[in-house]
Amino acid sequence: MNLLLTWLQSGWLPFGAVLFLWIEFAVLCRFSNAPGERFKLLLANVLAGSCLMAALGFALRGEALFLVLLFLSLALIAHIWDLVTRLRV
Repeated sequence: MNLLLTWLQSGWLPFGAVLFLWIEFAVLCRFSNAPGERFKLLLANVLAGSCLMAALGFALRGEALFLVLLFLSLALIAHIWDLVTRLRV
């Protein structure tokens, strides 16, 4: 628990979550019956989540506000891409 709190206070916990998210994404695609389709279906969602976690990490670390706003904007773009993809299916 102490390690988790240290990671949270230092701002590195969200970046660990991004790493876990991408590993999960790779495993889901690898073991899918249709890896290419699964990749296309999940990519925008994974990008949106990664950008949100990165923005949180930069905010917790007190980094430049520009980076927080940049990654929030990228998350919005990826989220819209994800919605368009899901509505087409």
